[in-house]
Amino acid sequence: MATILINDHVNDELTQALEKNHIVINTHYTHELLIEKIQEVDVIVVKSKTKITKDILDASMKTKKLKLIIRAGVGLDNIDLAYAKALGIKVRNTPKASTNAVAELVLLYMLLMSRNIITANQQMHQGIWDKSHFMGSELSGKTLGIIGLGKIGMRLAKMAEVFNMTIMYYDPFQTHAMYQKVHLEVLLEQSDFISLHLPSIGEPLIKKEHLIHIKKQPKIINLSRGDVIEEAFILEGLRSKKISHVALDVFRDEPNINAAFKSSENIYLSPHIGAQTIEAQQKISQEIVSMIHEVYNHA
Repeated sequence: MATILINDHVNDELTQALEKNHIVINTHYTHELLIEKIQEVDVIVVKSKTKITKDILDASMKTKKLKLIIRAGVGLDNIDLAYAKALGIKVRNTPKASTNAVAELVLLYMLLMSRNIITANQQMHQGIWDKSHFMGSELSGKTLGIIGLGKIGMRLAKMAEVFNMTIMYYDPFQTHAMYQKVHLEVLLEQSDFISLHLPSIGEPLIKKEHLIHIKKQPKIINLSRGDVIEEAFILEGLRSKKISHVALDVFRDEPNINAAFKSSENIYLSPHIGAQTIEAQQKISQEIVSMIHEVYNHA
């Protein structure tokens, strides 16, 4: 029997499944309190909100109970992976569970930005009928540039094909014969939509100086990590009208957001909800239960 801390709530189903064979603490502890609590648990489950830093890991070594850190989601940039490995603490994530949910949200943003649905809805609720203001564009025939063709990128590509879009991608680590692989600069030049799907790499992949390559006033969607694209690229691109619209679900210093983003009507914002669907959370729960079963030989 393990003592499991779910520091970032997933769903009730996970708690109920684990309680059958384990002691489960489903409470969020701040960083300061977690330094103490981590000494009492064998497993900790976190999302992006909780940062598992060196001081947390050092505290866990006072009792050496902590055996497993589970990231309920994909990104692992909130966990000091190298230090955890050095201490012999396993780190796992759930990369498959949220694939469809994230890809669907990207597609939703693409449609919203193309048809101005949010503004149209707001005006209708205000009693304003202004049909002529809402000339949109179709996805069909447009080029979608995907940066990072992993599980989510591939799922998005397949969805976009249904809309008769041309797919190109940039990924130095993946090659898929069914889609056109190009250099980053080519993707920036030729894409009508650009969607980012890559982990944090310590510095922005797309920087302000890349604006010189932007040719088609693309719509840009980032549901990966906030630090993979430089904020100056976004703000200057919109100011100069080189970029049409931007949709952001992730931010460099969550939950803090650059104030300039809030004041731009051409930026769509959401609070890191890419995986926030009933179905994705159920899949995440199932993967977590399986992981703990592997370690403790029962679920």
